Amino acid sequence: MAQLTEHLSKGLLERFNLPIGSGELVDSSASASAAAARAASPVAVKAQIPVGSRGRSGAIIRAEGPTEAAAAFDVVTGISVDGLRAREARVEPWQRMLDELYLAVSFDSILQAPVLLFSRVGGTDVESHSESLRIMPIPIEHELSFSYVREHADLSGLASAAADSLAAIAHDLIHAFFALEARTIELNPLGQLENGEWIAVDARVILDDNALFRHPDLQALVDAMSPRRAEDIVRETTRLEFVPLDGAIAVISGGAGMTMAVMDLIADRGAAAACFLDCSADVTPRGYRAALDLVLNMPQITSILVSVFGGLTRVDRVASTFIDLLAGTPVELPLTFRLMGTNLREADDILASAGLDNHHRLEAAVDAAVRSGQRSREVAP
Repeated sequence: MAQLTEHLSKGLLERFNLPIGSGELVDSSASASAAAARAASPVAVKAQIPVGSRGRSGAIIRAEGPTEAAAAFDVVTGISVDGLRAREARVEPWQRMLDELYLAVSFDSILQAPVLLFSRVGGTDVESHSESLRIMPIPIEHELSFSYVREHADLSGLASAAADSLAAIAHDLIHAFFALEARTIELNPLGQLENGEWIAVDARVILDDNALFRHPDLQALVDAMSPRRAEDIVRETTRLEFVPLDGAIAVISGGAGMTMAVMDLIADRGAAAACFLDCSADVTPRGYRAALDLVLNMPQITSILVSVFGGLTRVDRVASTFIDLLAGTPVELPLTFRLMGTNLREADDILASAGLDNHHRLEAAVDAAVRSGQRSREVAP
């Protein structure tokens, strides 16, 4: 999934008549000052990074005028939020709100259907008020008219006029969700101005990577966005699912469930995984080469565990692939293998010819990886 920055998200949603409001993208303190002067009012200077919790992290600052906006730009682009630091900021008028709500459309993995999400509590407090969240499953085959949304969305507690305008926004939001083939579109908070109109104070669009080939314009937005998470770039260039973590045992595995099981067993042994690395999308020499390069570039690792399990998987080929890779790239860290599948004995022999053991039980492999990691740490200079 590819999360867009607020500025890119708002630019997309503006195409669907959603109430985004004005704002400028700036890349320097001077341009932030100029944007604030054009706004001629207090402004919000907002770091543009594809993560949440910017307000709590100090990456959104109110500025009373051009001088303060310039200083605010330097602050918000100097803060690292969830490992990312902004290069640009959005400058927009600071809005005084009478009310703040939460409105989103997302795909619910439990219901296996898209849903409209609405809460009377918006902003940073929405997560602590889950009891107020209302969910409306969206039938994909239904012609989603305004009247349907107005009838089925639970907007109780709002005045009739406010509920009507909110239902219209929800209708447009649902339309945007399907048109963009998104995973989530979120307006939080959706604020009500003093004149009764609604405006998306913040917006977040999360796109489905698997649908981007049908939307070259969206793919171009994702490719050009900066900064981006390292794992997102890895996924696009290698097709591998990679999430770096803080542990010391690198895991190269196949299948998300199996990878999680390996990580859980490592934690049970009092250790921690250095990454989530699922190679199932590319079980070729190229994929395993990319996986090995990824873990070898992690400075904190003390051992590597390769766990590949599958009844139809030719594990002798996996073993041969790794032996060839190790011949070209000597690895000083201890390597532990657990390969289970077709031609298991041949895989055992191939690894044994290189002085490596193949553990048939996952628990034994994890134990060996943890022990070798401890020894590696003890002898490290």
